[in-house]
Amino acid sequence: MSLPQYVVAAALGLLGLLGVLRVIRPIGDVVDRADIYLLVPDSKFFAPTPNRSDYHLTVRHRANTGLPGAWRTIESSRRRGYAPKLADPHRRVRKALVDVGTHAILLGRAHHDQPPERVRPTVTLSMTYLLLLGVASARARGHADVQFCLLTTRADATDEGEVLLVSDHHPVEQAGGPVTPDAHRRC
Repeated sequence: MSLPQYVVAAALGLLGLLGVLRVIRPIGDVVDRADIYLLVPDSKFFAPTPNRSDYHLTVRHRANTGLPGAWRTIESSRRRGYAPKLADPHRRVRKALVDVGTHAILLGRAHHDQPPERVRPTVTLSMTYLLLLGVASARARGHADVQFCLLTTRADATDEGEVLLVSDHHPVEQAGGPVTPDAHRRC
């Protein structure tokens, strides 16, 4: 390679490196101020209508005593430090929860004017409901049954949040055997 090719390769490599480092807050602020010609790539993607709320999946279990426990939030993941901003392996879990939450909202809007007895089979057999039930049941080993609740909170609000979907109590298959035929009577 000739000297001009080395210079071009070094310049493009430097711009690429600055583009990767731009996601780290202190370095990104310096790069933003220095990049007056907008040469450094910016990988912050946005949607036309950004998501301004968070979805939370909460579960509670009912032991053999018959009393339901307290609601507990299932954490999808937490970002720690700078490394997850560069490569976040739990991003898909958060994205799946947003997709399920969005589908639950659409499901509610589609059936808002129908009587509950018609809506119930549609909701409980939907992929959204079954996915959430699978996640909740996986966390309920050792309990008689499980109930889940999907809720949303707005980032700019201080209220408790809006409930999107509350399930019935469902029997949990115990390790070592199937659900007994009379398990539905406990719910």
